[in-house]
Amino acid sequence: MSATPIAIVDLGRCETSQSALEESADSLVESIRNSGVAFIRNTGIQESQVKHAESVANDFLALPQDVKNRFVDRSSAQTDGLGSVVHSYVNMDAARIGTEYWKTRESLIFNPDIKMGFPDDVVPGFSDSWKAFSISCDDVIRRVLKLLDASLNTRLCQVFNSEEERSKSVKFNHYPAIQTNEDVCGKIRVRAHSDPGILSLLFQDNIGGLQVENNGEFVDVAPEEGAILVQANQLLAQHTGDRLKEVHHRVIVPTDPKIACLQRQTLSYFLL
Repeated sequence: MSATPIAIVDLGRCETSQSALEESADSLVESIRNSGVAFIRNTGIQESQVKHAESVANDFLALPQDVKNRFVDRSSAQTDGLGSVVHSYVNMDAARIGTEYWKTRESLIFNPDIKMGFPDDVVPGFSDSWKAFSISCDDVIRRVLKLLDASLNTRLCQVFNSEEERSKSVKFNHYPAIQTNEDVCGKIRVRAHSDPGILSLLFQDNIGGLQVENNGEFVDVAPEEGAILVQANQLLAQHTGDRLKEVHHRVIVPTDPKIACLQRQTLSYFLL
């Protein structure tokens, strides 16, 4: 289905007055209540910082597999809700496209709670880039929680600030270009699921393909230039008295044949 209307909340405007903060907070909550997601802009995260985090991730994923395998923490292997095994850094996961096509999805995960070495010896500057990105996202998520608290009269900020050991993670997903002459437009690339944790921030490229479930149907979430997507995850209901719930979402191959076979990349921050 076509894209669903999603609020675009200006975090910069929230700081201009109390009335602007309250209006923005209500807009954010209404969008998440209706569609499970909302866009935010003017977050303070520079595009150059996002691009650099993506760049070092791509540099790492371009390395020979035996080199990447050095950074797989198999002791912390876990499922990601999609039936695949996720390690601390890299995972090759067969992701089904429709009923006939299989492509490889490679994921790179940084969890500050897991004490293991960074691949700085093979990708110089990797740790500095991803740590800085994670810290920037910490600040943004606090501002988002402040808005939710203002509208819902909750204590999400207090929970976040008081639980120093709360888990966070950054994940980079790379979906290679599809090498086929077949018509794959609209095929399911990642099946419907919800994500763990409270909230996530999604930095999309311009390829698209993300869909969220709305009233039993999946609708497109078209990328919004210069904006970050806030997504409601599984624990949000617990912290909001069931007023906001997680969103089920999936990824399809874009329906536009001009971009359907192009690679797709996303960078995400999770507050767990």
